[in-house]
This record gives sequence, structure tokens and C-alpha cells, in this order.
Amino acid sequence: MTLPSAVIAWSDPRRDKLAERVIAAMRHPWIASYTIGFAPPLARFNTQVVAALPGAKGAFDKLEIYVRHVLLDVNAAADLARKQVALQVRLRGPIDLADVSDRSHEALDLELRLHHLSTAPAKVADEMREAGITEVPREQLESLFLVRLDDPFGALLGHKLQVSGMVIEHRVHPEALVAWKAFAERQLPPLAKIIVP
Repeated sequence: MTLPSAVIAWSDPRRDKLAERVIAAMRHPWIASYTIGFAPPLARFNTQVVAALPGAKGAFDKLEIYVRHVLLDVNAAADLARKQVALQVRLRGPIDLADVSDRSHEALDLELRLHHLSTAPAKVADEMREAGITEVPREQLESLFLVRLDDPFGALLGHKLQVSGMVIEHRVHPEALVAWKAFAERQLPPLAKIIVP
């Protein structure tokens, strides 16, 4: 998936809620489908991950394992960021660090697709219309959570937006910004802040 250009920042004061927030979003009734994927350098990153994966019952369990054993571990997260740079340089040659960061979604793929009004369940379609959502082409209803391997909890984005705690970068198509903002407003428990920079 090409990285959509518009950003909705989801703020939560607790970093340890990253997996929980993403999973709750993917289970929301407005979501038609989702993708969770793990690739190098994240896939099977360390011995703790390798030991825990056999007990995982699905993609949500695997996501929680990677967050707990890699992203929340300061040393493992720093090592992961270094390995991401090395992998991208090996694949592409000299590359800007901002591009390396943007390519984080290749290692941790967290895509969501909203229901299209024409095929959504009746209750969902009614809720979406009440939220001011109109017909949007299907391909513009795709989005992704960009968990940057060099900054998994969005500290840099949070600093720019003057928000403390964890900031999840939700990348969406500009034409679907209204729909995705309404979706963010319906998260439970409610997000601390929703910011469209």
C-alpha cells in the first residue's frame, strides 16, 4: 500500500496501550477489513519473540507479542531501528532517514479499510451518515497505522503537536479525512486527543 498523505494523530497517555488501541480499532464495526503483517527486520526479531509466537492464537496475539517484547523494550527498540536502517540501505542504497522511517509500514503492516456506504451493514451505514460521511471511492477508504520503527510511540509527532504520551500516526487519504476523523471519535475508551495537523 502506498503511504496515504493525510495524518490523524491519536493521543493516549499510556504507551503500553499501543497494541490495545490498534486491535480495538480493527475490531470496530465500521471496519470492513484489516491487514496485520510482520516482515524483516521485525519478524522473529529476538529470542523472546521466537519463544512467545508458538502460543499466539492469531494476528492480534502476535501484535501484542511484538509490542511487548520489542517496541516497549528500550534496548530492543533501539536495535530494531538500527536494523531497519541497515536493511533499507542494503535494499535501496543511500537513503534519507525520513524515507527509512516512512518505510516502517513494510515491517509492521497495520492496514484498515472502512465500510463503503453502499455495502455497509444498515446500522453502520446509518451511523456513518449521521457522522456526515458521504460516498467516497473504495480505494480512498484504505488507511494504515504508521508505527515508525525509529519512534514507535510517536514522540517526535507528539512534540510537534505539543501532546504528551503516546501518539499513533493514522495515515489516511485526504478525501476520506472526515470519515476517518469520525471513526477516531468513536473509539472506546475515548482517545485523549484527536489532532489533524
